[in-house]
Amino acid sequence: MSGLVEVARFVRPYEAELARMFLESYGLSAVVFDTGSQGYADGALVNVRLMVMDEELDEAVEAMRDAMRQSRGQVLAFCRSGTRSALAWALAQSEAGMSREEIEQRLANAGVDPTPIAHLL
Repeated sequence: MSGLVEVARFVRPYEAELARMFLESYGLSAVVFDTGSQGYADGALVNVRLMVMDEELDEAVEAMRDAMRQSRGQVLAFCRSGTRSALAWALAQSEAGMSREEIEQRLANAGVDPTPIAHLL
C-alpha cells in the first residue's frame, strides 16, 4: 500500500512550493501541506511539509542530489536547528567517498543523530 511521506520541511510556504515545482519538473508527484498553519501554533513552530508518494521517495531524494551535483559553486542548505543541513552535508560527503565512521563521528561531534540517514551512508 502506498501513501504520502514527508521529503522536506520549510519555514515559508513559497520555499515548499519551489521545491514542489522542482520535483514535478522531474515527473514526480508532490504536494505541500500545512501552508495555513505555518509559523507558531501553541508555542511550537509548525513547518510547511513537502510530501511525495512513498514509492517516489528515493527518486525525489536522487533528484535533489542531482541538482546539488549539477550546481556551480557552493550549495547553501539552511534549517533553524542545523540538523537537516548537517544530514545533507553527510550524504554529500558519503557520495564523495568519506567513510561512514568518519561521517558518523563528525555528526556526533556536532550533536546530530545520523539515524534518519544511516541506511543511505
